[in-house]
Amino acid sequence: MNSFSNEFPVLRKYSYLDNAATSLKPVKVIDKMNDYYLNNSSNVHRGIFKLSERATEDYEKTREHIATFFNSEVNEVIFTKNTTESINLLSYSLSHDLNENDLILSTIMEHHSNLVPWQFLVQTKKVKLDLINLGEDKVNLNYVDLEEKLKKEKPKMFSFTHVSNVLGTINNVNEICSLCSDLNIKTVMDCAQSVPHMKVDFKKINCDFMAFSAHKMLGPTGLGILIGKNSFLNEMSPFLLGGSMISSVQKESFKTAPPPQKFEAGTPPIAEVIGFNESLNYISKIGFDKINSLEKSVHSYLLKRITELNSIEIYSNIENSTGVLTFNIKNVSPHDVASILDEFNVCIRAGNHCAQPLHTYLGIKGSVRASLYFYNTKEDVDKLIEGLKKVEKLFIQ
Repeated sequence: MNSFSNEFPVLRKYSYLDNAATSLKPVKVIDKMNDYYLNNSSNVHRGIFKLSERATEDYEKTREHIATFFNSEVNEVIFTKNTTESINLLSYSLSHDLNENDLILSTIMEHHSNLVPWQFLVQTKKVKLDLINLGEDKVNLNYVDLEEKLKKEKPKMFSFTHVSNVLGTINNVNEICSLCSDLNIKTVMDCAQSVPHMKVDFKKINCDFMAFSAHKMLGPTGLGILIGKNSFLNEMSPFLLGGSMISSVQKESFKTAPPPQKFEAGTPPIAEVIGFNESLNYISKIGFDKINSLEKSVHSYLLKRITELNSIEIYSNIENSTGVLTFNIKNVSPHDVASILDEFNVCIRAGNHCAQPLHTYLGIKGSVRASLYFYNTKEDVDKLIEGLKKVEKLFIQ
């Protein structure tokens, strides 16, 4: 029996290996959200009655906790629906400072959410977009090319992932942000795949913006977080307009509230925000040292056992990675692999993982991805390998 199965009941039946898509949620998180709906259900920042005041207090406590957890200022923490919306907010609001032929730099390993919003600006604002490719090892960024383009082409912005959702590669964000800061280049960091697995210090890394989703780090779906430097947030245009984001409204005009309210129009995801506070408590109680230790142990075992397969093709970063293993069984559709693994109650991802340009760059149409979190075990790996051996038996031998 998995030692975490009482807190994550899904683990009693399934080997859940799709954590890069979304993590499981502890019972405490669900209980906290239920408590809001059952006992404190009301809107925030509006009522002067006790229910609303309690809900508002719990809601803002989460913002304070996030600021402490990631080492930012409280008013630099903005709630959105997901990482995708956070990056769309930035692409819209920052576009007002972009001119035709200005250059935006990104990478070939990006999730579509950190690529398509910038591609849209190419169409609408006539800016330019360039991507940094991988190095010869096909798993790490080409840092020589990156430094050269940053210095010579002088992009207005560099938007990049902290950790690749396909390769698992951990990019050297401290070096990247330091160089960009010296060159006065804005940095946007997609942290969706990093924050569940490692400590991310906003001020220490010195990026200008970072975005992530609650649901990948034990939190509920429907909640994204954008952290941005006050110096930029104060000058940026709002993304959505309406209630909550204004300080005053006249018949002919309005004035925006200061950040973060400036970017939080309408009724927010209240239960999700309140529930996420419990997610952060849970992660803090375990600690990233233990999380990393548990993940590395199972990941090492996975790498050892995967070599038992004769027809495996691995694309992930083996040495500089989170617990992601992306691969194919030669000449077998990733979706066929996923279907057979499902018979073993093993949950993995098949397809291009919202990273189609990277798959095209690697010369493949799709892949199979097993992604670990701290609650996964060697028994999960054994079930995965058992299922993959059946795939080989059916399609290869």
